[in-house]
Amino acid sequence: MSAATPAGAPPPLSSFPDVVVPPGLSLTPPRVPTNARLWLFGDAAPAAEAVGIAVAVDGSAVDASARAARGCCLVVASPPLVAGAAVHVLVSTAAAEREVDFVVDAVADEAPPTLSDVVVLDDSGDAIVLGVAGADDLGLAGFVARDAGGATLSASPEGRALVVPRPDGAACVDVVAIDLADHESPATRVCPGEGEGEGEGEGEDGDDDDDEPRAGCAAASSSSSSVVAAAALALAVARWRRRRSG
Repeated sequence: MSAATPAGAPPPLSSFPDVVVPPGLSLTPPRVPTNARLWLFGDAAPAAEAVGIAVAVDGSAVDASARAARGCCLVVASPPLVAGAAVHVLVSTAAAEREVDFVVDAVADEAPPTLSDVVVLDDSGDAIVLGVAGADDLGLAGFVARDAGGATLSASPEGRALVVPRPDGAACVDVVAIDLADHESPATRVCPGEGEGEGEGEGEDGDDDDDEPRAGCAAASSSSSSVVAAAALALAVARWRRRRSG
């Protein structure tokens, strides 16, 4: 799967709640594991307790009070799910509502996802705009960027650019893919402008062939795809910056 293509770079998130996962792009039809969580994405997410989350399992309301905010753009909730059940979710704030429906599968997700690609689309302002791609056997939740200390800087679902506020005093960010059950891929460290990624994920010895491009080095790629994707994203990123400064 390509994170960004010349035919159309992914847009950044709009105001919360913009995207609710599941179902997400990976699920056709929308079936999810029994240990899935709800992933609510959007720019400028409010405090978790300020988000209305109503969940009905086979027509009966269930408790959705277990939730937490993760950085600027993500709230994660953990309602109880039952194998084979039909689930309806209504997410509401003072500004907007989102509704989704999905069916719970009879299996739990035990395997972590993979992060297959991280490409810098724009590094010209106060944010780093990344194209990201990954995969999971039962469906991705999305992607998260953290600073060197592990603090969440930004998050995005599949099909959206990962827009990361530039961390103070640091040139690098760590990016992971996260699946519906909250398992994470090994992190890829992205250091825009430095020419090299500093990490290729946990469990690797770092002894790379000099002729092979590293995952983190995608940030320094001068490929025509990245250039065209960055151009296609310029207007969307400009609108995002205006919202952030407004």
